[in-house]
Amino acid sequence: MSNANKQKGKSEADLVDKLNYKNLSDVMLHELTCLKANRQVYLKRGGTFFLSSREEALSVLKEKKSQTGEKNSKQICTRATPPGEKSPKGK
Repeated sequence: MSNANKQKGKSEADLVDKLNYKNLSDVMLHELTCLKANRQVYLKRGGTFFLSSREEALSVLKEKKSQTGEKNSKQICTRATPPGEKSPKGK
């Protein structure tokens, strides 16, 4: 029985390794580059989300990746606003 448990634990660990094959910033960068240029995304500043352009979100993410040792207060949320949805003005 212990051999079966070891095998089960190993396969679960392999699955976790396969799912965590990229870090989060690489995934966010890929999602942002796949969006259309005129789509807006939410950019988190402090504790508040603001609608922003895709280009600004990409520049913030690239800046964050270049400053790997420093903690940056800006975070990216890649939820794009639907084409028919009205977007509030403000950044």
